[in-house]
Amino acid sequence: MWFWIPLFAVFVVDRATKYYATHGLMQRPFGRMEVIPGLLDFFLQHNTGGAFSLGADYPMVVTGFSILVIAIFFVWAWRLPKTALMARVATGLILGGAVGNLYDRISFQYVIDFIHFHRGTWYFATFNVADAAICIGIGWFLILAIFTKQLDERLGVKPAMDSADKISPDAENPSAEPDPPSPTPSA
Repeated sequence: MWFWIPLFAVFVVDRATKYYATHGLMQRPFGRMEVIPGLLDFFLQHNTGGAFSLGADYPMVVTGFSILVIAIFFVWAWRLPKTALMARVATGLILGGAVGNLYDRISFQYVIDFIHFHRGTWYFATFNVADAAICIGIGWFLILAIFTKQLDERLGVKPAMDSADKISPDAENPSAEPDPPSPTPSA
């Protein structure tokens, strides 16, 4: 199944970068390392909540919800048509990120975040490789849903018939009389 490859790749890269962030940034003042001055830092954070720290006061609820969503996505991914290769890859990105963050929640009771964009006094939420993979996978799904027909079969959408696919009335009922030709206006 094509979703296993990106799932495994995202999980491994996520674990490796979180290991570096935890062990490398702990040695730095305030757990922070400037990467691109005024734009990007690696800044170690522990997030007990979900996306954007939602539910931070209820980590067990967030963990339970994560498990439920991952289970639903696994079933959905398993049932994707074999021809929906790009949808399978997108699902693998989402699942790889979700499993990576779930590993943190179960192991540490928080998710390790460390990628931190900022400009002046504006700061974006600190995130990690797993979060980025989830966002890329969701974006990929949106592109597939809007611009392709890869998800139509899985979502139960019946494809529109081309003019070449239309069945003539004669083919439906071979004993039917053909319609008389319509009169043409004379010039």
